[in-house]
Amino acid sequence: GQGVEHGVGGTGQGASLLNSGETGLWSAKFQDGREIDASGFAAGSPSNSFTCEAAADGRTRRLIYRSAALNVTVATGAAGVTNGTLYDLGPGPTILAYAVRNGNLTVCDFILYDCGAAANASDTTKWVSIASNIVILRAQYGRDTLTTAPTVATPPTYAKVDTWDQTTPTGNCAWTRVIAVRFALVARNNQIDTDANLVTAINQNAPVWAGSTGTDADTIDLSATAVAAGATWQNYRYKVIQSVVPIRNVAWMGVPVGC
Repeated sequence: GQGVEHGVGGTGQGASLLNSGETGLWSAKFQDGREIDASGFAAGSPSNSFTCEAAADGRTRRLIYRSAALNVTVATGAAGVTNGTLYDLGPGPTILAYAVRNGNLTVCDFILYDCGAAANASDTTKWVSIASNIVILRAQYGRDTLTTAPTVATPPTYAKVDTWDQTTPTGNCAWTRVIAVRFALVARNNQIDTDANLVTAINQNAPVWAGSTGTDADTIDLSATAVAAGATWQNYRYKVIQSVVPIRNVAWMGVPVGC
């Protein structure tokens, strides 16, 4: 049961090129359940053709597969993606959305559900709780704003965060300048402090995080969080968990020409 891929031999006839398992070098599965793999391709096939071509360097070969079954249809008209590029995200991409709902940190899988739909906001089978006693989630984009061309005297500073804010990027260039995201979770003790002197001493001010200051400060406001009867947000103790997540593939790519 070895799958065989076929190339074009020296006489132009189909020739065995290599064996690479039951499905050949690759396999693809589509959202509608269709599957296709390299073992079904052959030189000269009218529907699933395979060719092996010499690359320009003269040392390597390109394996080229052509089939209408591999075509991917992309809807047009989406804002900001004129002349866009289709990327392969691998066999199992993950797109997760996080939100604080009813004192819990919840997560929703965008691959499975429309997490942005208002009708799904209260559906606990779609927005699943993963941590309790979480009252606030804050986040900011980290942007590289360099626009001048680098020189010997002023070397490039691409992949360096120049500013943090919460403005949603618009257009391809704006997104390529987002090279990091920083976020903060605020956890709260489920026990209230009833001693008035203790409350005053501990929680005169709301917690702070790295985004609490700066040109686009995003302060933590706990005044609207749900509390026990007769209590205020100041009757609880809090802990801030924060981190910065670099978007490595954007940093490695650099800012495209024209952006």
